[in-house]
Amino acid sequence: MGIKQGDQYLIPISITSDGEPLNIENVETVEIVIGNLTKKYPSQINYDDTENVFLFPVLQTETFGFKAGSTKLDVRVKFTNGNVVGLEKIQTISVPSALSGEVL
Repeated sequence: MGIKQGDQYLIPISITSDGEPLNIENVETVEIVIGNLTKKYPSQINYDDTENVFLFPVLQTETFGFKAGSTKLDVRVKFTNGNVVGLEKIQTISVPSALSGEVL
């Protein structure tokens, strides 16, 4: 996965448990951290149940704030039973630099 500085779109993030997509009905909150951005489902992140992915929105101004090279992605899920579970391993995302710093 890569996010170029200045990109703006919905980043699809698949979260699985034991190799299966999460049962969204058992999920209360999902916290996704990419670099210096923290957003939560359901208030700031949507869920696409046809693709079984969380859609993390990023704006150009936000991705310009990512340091060129790489950034980290981390996830924590709070289930309706009160359990909170995070990723076993924090993921690294490639961040190519942009020549232009202008928001289009």
